[in-house]
Amino acid sequence: MELASILETSARSEEAVQPGKEAVDISRELVEKDRAVYLPKLALTLHNMLGRLDEAVEAGKEAVAISRELVAGNDRYNNLADLASSLSILAPSLDKLGRIAEAVEVTEELVDVNKELLKRDREKYLPQLAQSHHILSQYLLKCK
Repeated sequence: MELASILETSARSEEAVQPGKEAVDISRELVEKDRAVYLPKLALTLHNMLGRLDEAVEAGKEAVAISRELVAGNDRYNNLADLASSLSILAPSLDKLGRIAEAVEVTEELVDVNKELLKRDREKYLPQLAQSHHILSQYLLKCK
């Protein structure tokens, strides 16, 4: 378990922010050295970024952007699953900030990604597609 995650679940959650930020900074430096190897790891590190909700949204948006870039690369199928994960993490943060229209857009993209994943492995991705449709319906209800 990562230090930041351990601290987050303890009474020392404020201390967790700094190691999380340091991990992101180091990951960015590694991306500069070898983008192909370290870009996916940066996206994962951004997901684990701790801090205020607005910081988490910005980190989540960056993780989604990285995942989209990876999907456009060679290993589309494996990277689509990472994109789905990034989108599913970002949407609730947007919702918590009251940015429902953005949460809807992100979740609509999540539905599309899950539909594409479903073509490759129906049994594995059908529950995720159902869940993403459910979440989308909840966000759409909040828009009214």
